[in-house]
Amino acid sequence: KKIEVMEKENVKVLLAEIANNQGVISIGQKDVDRFKASVDEMDGEKVSGRIDEIGVILNNVLSLIRKRNAGKRIQGLLFVIRLPQVNSFMEHINEVHDVIDKLGDELECQWGLSTKEILQGGQCECLVAVGFRSVVRC
Repeated sequence: KKIEVMEKENVKVLLAEIANNQGVISIGQKDVDRFKASVDEMDGEKVSGRIDEIGVILNNVLSLIRKRNAGKRIQGLLFVIRLPQVNSFMEHINEVHDVIDKLGDELECQWGLSTKEILQGGQCECLVAVGFRSVVRC
């Protein structure tokens, strides 16, 4: 099965959803605009799972996006983690930092944290956008 990059319009919808989140750590439209201006191409995913597996979820979605965009260099990462309650997340925050650290120091990363009432206890939702720079080959 061929892995396809998320359509441009779908990435725009995902970025709008990221910008419209209000939360403990919010990402606004200015953040999204700065992200879009700093990259050549974008891809993204919206995934959900258990809060206690947030590191695995984030790592897996980034691996999938990287695989779909083989040969491109990741320039930026923008994501929001939605939870039923923010206090249910703090014990897992190091897992998020571990995943981000593996991507390297040159990556510009910004992330937010918000609540979404319809999520059940123990569940989370991640909205992830990744920006790429075109790699010029001689």
